[in-house]
Amino acid sequence: MAISESPNLVLLDVMMPRVNGIDALVTLKADTRTSPIPVIMVTAKGRPEGMVMARSLGAVEYITKPWADGDVELRVDWALAADHEQ
Repeated sequence: MAISESPNLVLLDVMMPRVNGIDALVTLKADTRTSPIPVIMVTAKGRPEGMVMARSLGAVEYITKPWADGDVELRVDWALAADHEQ
């Protein structure tokens, strides 16, 4: 979908039914058509090692659920405004 729609940003849950978010992140970052798209990982498990892994694989941010009011908007605005080309 990210290839056909060309989104400005992807919010990607770590725990999804068919494929986990980390695998999806790796797939997005491996494809030159989708690798420039900033990805924010979302999870209910805020483990530090998960954050480190996601960022090392190309995620620009990592949000834990439940989040505070305004947190998602703030991080999305930041991700869209920043230059994350690697």
